[in-house]
Amino acid sequence: MNPHPSLTKIQHRANRHHFSIRVLVEHAIAGIKTFHCLTHRIRNQSSALID
Repeated sequence: MNPHPSLTKIQHRANRHHFSIRVLVEHAIAGIKTFHCLTHRIRNQSSALID
């Protein structure tokens, strides 16, 4: 019910830390999605290809 909500300095710092980590995670997920081969299951069952 506060008409002018504002964060404390501690809350602001915590949010910046949280968002900086979130950006890294989001970019990592986007990078994985660009390589479609990482999202598909390998169907070849040849013993020569199994590590």
